[in-house]
Amino acid sequence: MAEESVNDRIHDDLISHDIALRRVDGDRRKKTEARIDTLADDLKAVMAKIDPFGTERADAQERRLKKLDEEVAKLIAEAYGEISKGLTSDLRRIANIESEVTVETIGKALP
Repeated sequence: MAEESVNDRIHDDLISHDIALRRVDGDRRKKTEARIDTLADDLKAVMAKIDPFGTERADAQERRLKKLDEEVAKLIAEAYGEISKGLTSDLRRIANIESEVTVETIGKALP
């Protein structure tokens, strides 16, 4: 059997690394989906608290809707802030890892 070429070794290592990155991506997606699900539950709770009895008078309804809009905007901003911080942190770690993996992969593949 012929010896593996440098290109074959690099290719194999990069495929293995791609699989690991896809696992990281899946984990990040799960965390983001969980935070969005929590956000949806928070929004439902805020809506129930602000307008537990449905509509009464137009003025009262308008005040409740304005308050709801403010609360929803805060919850969404908080959720996206958390998601953004987590994603930024993950991307920085991945960028550092990628540079190391590239050098290591090529170094291992060379005779």
